[in-house]
Amino acid sequence: MLGSTSLAGLPSALGTAGSALAAVTVGRISQARGRRTGLVAGYLAGAIGSVGIIAAAVADNPILLFAALFVYGAGTSTNLQARYAGADLADPAHRARAVSTVLVATTLGGVAGPNLTTPTSDLAQQLGIPHLAGPFLLAGAAYASAAVVLAVWLRPDPLLLARTREADRVVAQPDDADIPARPAVEKRGPGVWVGVIAMVLTQFVMVAVMTMTPVHMRDHGHSSTAAGLVISILSARCTCHRR
Repeated sequence: MLGSTSLAGLPSALGTAGSALAAVTVGRISQARGRRTGLVAGYLAGAIGSVGIIAAAVADNPILLFAALFVYGAGTSTNLQARYAGADLADPAHRARAVSTVLVATTLGGVAGPNLTTPTSDLAQQLGIPHLAGPFLLAGAAYASAAVVLAVWLRPDPLLLARTREADRVVAQPDDADIPARPAVEKRGPGVWVGVIAMVLTQFVMVAVMTMTPVHMRDHGHSSTAAGLVISILSARCTCHRR
């Protein structure tokens, strides 16, 4: 749209900013109304963002594209928050495994998704949509489907049920029972900031590499299919390291 690759990193930046804002919003909705409501709202926002990106591509409107990318980031954030839903009702001894199970599921999508660039691009061209907007057809359908599945089948709400069970457990304890005290909240030590800095730097490198790679490959004559394969390999490695 802009006729230059100098702003190729801006979509990722806007998507990440939207994801950060959505993380807070989805988290607050989940705390107030349950995990189902929060996740459904996040996935619907991601679907709306996908529609906005496709509309921007058809209209060749960069401003609409940038705004839609910001909204689209909510889908990414919701994917990350879904792992907590997997741990809400898990036994404390198996909570880490429950989180990992959800993370593995997202890894499968992260690996398969980039390899669908060519088929979705072909579909977009058949529909009269610019081919680079094709993957957002799939993203919009996936986010909308996830919202419907969670709205219909995520019942009872895991977070609300976990709270109810915890309240019942406390009430059922005899007055003279030794209820384990909650661990005291420790002050943030220097190790916290070391961890934060490490995460920022690693995220910086990952986003920079994954943004530059497709542009660089296309400049050297490689197809979108090849670029998608490389991105899927990078996604698999990054997710495995996070796990």
